[in-house]
Amino acid sequence: MNENQLREVARGAGLRLNAALEGVRAQSLDWTDVALAASSVPRAMDACLEQLSASGVWGSANRAASTIFWSAAESFLERGLLQRHARTKPAGYAGDADMLRMIHERAVSDDSLGRHFDEYFQNQVAPQAVRNRADLVAEQIRERLENPRGDGSQSLSVHLIGSGPAYEIVHVANRTSREALSRLAVTLWDLDPRALDEARRRLAEFLSPDQITTRRENLNRLSRNKRAAEELRGADYIACQGFLDYLANEDLVALLSSLHQSLAPNGELMVFNFRDQASRAYMEWVGNWYLNYRREEELADLADRAGVLSESVSIGSEETGADLFLHVIRDRV
Repeated sequence: MNENQLREVARGAGLRLNAALEGVRAQSLDWTDVALAASSVPRAMDACLEQLSASGVWGSANRAASTIFWSAAESFLERGLLQRHARTKPAGYAGDADMLRMIHERAVSDDSLGRHFDEYFQNQVAPQAVRNRADLVAEQIRERLENPRGDGSQSLSVHLIGSGPAYEIVHVANRTSREALSRLAVTLWDLDPRALDEARRRLAEFLSPDQITTRRENLNRLSRNKRAAEELRGADYIACQGFLDYLANEDLVALLSSLHQSLAPNGELMVFNFRDQASRAYMEWVGNWYLNYRREEELADLADRAGVLSESVSIGSEETGADLFLHVIRDRV
């Protein structure tokens, strides 16, 4: 399919979606028949995305065409809070801290049509995976706090790379005894100073000020940052949940190697990367949101290239199966 054909497919899909939603608007009496709208809007979106997926054009190759598609149905699509946020990227990228906060809080617009788009968004497999992986990380941190290794007198050094709203630490605090929680020392790493400030305020409800450290850093350069490497050295637990999806293989290898070398003996590293999954068409065509999807064998190869020993690595996924993780334990004893 050449570029002109793809543009026509995109425009046609947008116009058909526009017509379908106009029909739903009329039948539901301007969305006041909530049950009808709640069933019809997802059905219209599914049909549209199925048509766009049939083009077989994925990744940045559909970027220009997705703009044509959005423009054809913009008067409806822009009423969805979450998909509009992804599309307009107020922080410069789709998966910013505000987006993650809305996903974790299952935010839904008050707009009569927008709430149906937002529910459609929240029910996608990718947002479910985002919530699941935070739960998984939180449970691992909780387990280490409640069952300390050694005499249990020392703090547990936890680092979140690309921390965003840091809801996993909120989950930890809600599930952990006060005594165990007092051992937690968490460092949040992110480029967005506002996200760090908001996360610190959020965590201040559960943790004392000396338990929370924030570091504003360009994460793309973290593997080459000697000062950051020094601060990370001796980490008991490092999690990187939503950043690898944006890295090229070479940069991923460099970061993985740096983080692995930073771990204390028996330290754990959890990194996540989406594989190709059912939300991809929605993310790309509606949200103009592009990730580097990887398979299990690709993650295993990248870990090998990063010098991570195979006997210390396990690969799995959160509950939906959409977001893979690489779990590393350094110097297992």
